[in-house]
Amino acid sequence: VLLLTSLGLVIAASAWVSWRAFHARYLNRRQQWIVIAFAWLLHQPGVIPIAVEHALAGSRMPIYGDGWHTRDFIYVEDTVRGTLAAYAEPATYGIAVNLATETETTILDLVQAVYRSAETPVAFDYLDPRPGDVRRHLGSRKLASELFGFVPTVGLDDGMARTTAWY
Repeated sequence: VLLLTSLGLVIAASAWVSWRAFHARYLNRRQQWIVIAFAWLLHQPGVIPIAVEHALAGSRMPIYGDGWHTRDFIYVEDTVRGTLAAYAEPATYGIAVNLATETETTILDLVQAVYRSAETPVAFDYLDPRPGDVRRHLGSRKLASELFGFVPTVGLDDGMARTTAWY
């Protein structure tokens, strides 16, 4: 989700990256520099970096619950492209706009894509579900598509291959 206001640009997006912090500078309409810094999962990395590390090490990936929880994963390149397009579109000022793939991906499918990209046999260790874990999460990009023609271009397998190669 991103929120554009007259004061500048604020981004809160899930991206296929392992960074624990994200820093960006944006120039707002008043020609003032605005610095945005996110403490990204400071206490624990997300599922993608954990899966990549296990796949590259050839170790077993821990799966909490049955692995059928779903998320809408979007590649960082698509997120950046969408963010810049939203910033350039005056109709987005002051409203929330989702950048999403509109594709539900199970945690099992995500982990399998990571292991495929690492050319490692998939191995899971099923653990007890985490309390309060969200079962389904799916975003809509309808408004982003209508306002500035946003369509993500990097699919799950390609995104996981690029992410794994980055490691």
